[in-house]
Amino acid sequence: MEKYPNLDIIIRSTDLSVPENAYQFYDGLKGYEIETWINNAGFGNYDSVAGQDLKKIGMMLRLNIEALTILASLFVRDYRDVEGAQLINISSAG
Repeated sequence: MEKYPNLDIIIRSTDLSVPENAYQFYDGLKGYEIETWINNAGFGNYDSVAGQDLKKIGMMLRLNIEALTILASLFVRDYRDVEGAQLINISSAG
């Protein structure tokens, strides 16, 4: 922050494995002009198929696919015509 005193960093925490939370999260940002949207949420499961926890797999799919798609789509709808706006999707090495 000392290096970039004019940069506003907003930190919000929510469980994006619940699809409704993705909409509420995005709606809560309506008062900001967002230049860059970075999707960096997600997790994986490396257990064998026989050892998969299906509740965990469901959470993973909702987060990695539903929330990412919802948030990216909402951002692009609002910022597609804004000069310099960018969407960055980051995936893990997994």
